[in-house]
Amino acid sequence: MTQAPFFLSYTKHFCGSKLVSTFLKEKLKLVVTKSKQREQPSFRNKQYLELSACKLAPLKLIKMISDKQLIRLSKFLSLVLRHKPETIGIRLDPNGWTDVGELIEKSNGHGILFDREILNYIVSTNSKKRFAFNETLDKIRASQGHSVEIELGYTNQKPPEILFHGTGEKSVPSIMATGLEKRNRQHVHLSSDFGTAVEVGKRHGKPYVFKVLAEQMYNDNFQFFISDNGVWLTDSVPTKYLKQDEV
Repeated sequence: MTQAPFFLSYTKHFCGSKLVSTFLKEKLKLVVTKSKQREQPSFRNKQYLELSACKLAPLKLIKMISDKQLIRLSKFLSLVLRHKPETIGIRLDPNGWTDVGELIEKSNGHGILFDREILNYIVSTNSKKRFAFNETLDKIRASQGHSVEIELGYTNQKPPEILFHGTGEKSVPSIMATGLEKRNRQHVHLSSDFGTAVEVGKRHGKPYVFKVLAEQMYNDNFQFFISDNGVWLTDSVPTKYLKQDEV
């Protein structure tokens, strides 16, 4: 079954008594103005169509996407750029890059409809800066978090004295037994500020934050990298470098 599109360019003539199809209203929740009746949900890029009851008018090019749809699209990009590019038939190069045009084309071909304008918006406004374009803006990749084998090309850097790792309270005993492990990811992810670590921990239930003695690890020849979106990365954190710090 084809998924409901995230984006649609649609042109149609109609009488004001029946403005949009059920599909468009329910799936995209287009913002329209009916005669003597206005529907105004909260959307980005609001565009209102002034229509009279018996006057034909064009449904102009509409580019609207809700916050919920932006989140769904961001999750889709994380899937294909971090974990399963084969889902839509794209390939990541050894450094995780893929062609922007091919990403859009293959996504559209699998029912995930968006264009370059919306992709630019996702990359520039994503609060976690999960995605990045190359210098020529013709390739895109996830900044970190890959489960597929790639080389991000980051160089070893000296970290701050303390970094933080947010997790769920239920995971604390196992972490204290084995340390922080990357598991199916390429690196352990660490935050430079406590607040970010708390937010990460909330994804896993009641949050719990570990302090990581990062500078001491670096002095003991552990390597650290920092991603394009400011996440600190390392291969593992043995328990002796962990300090418990409840939220």
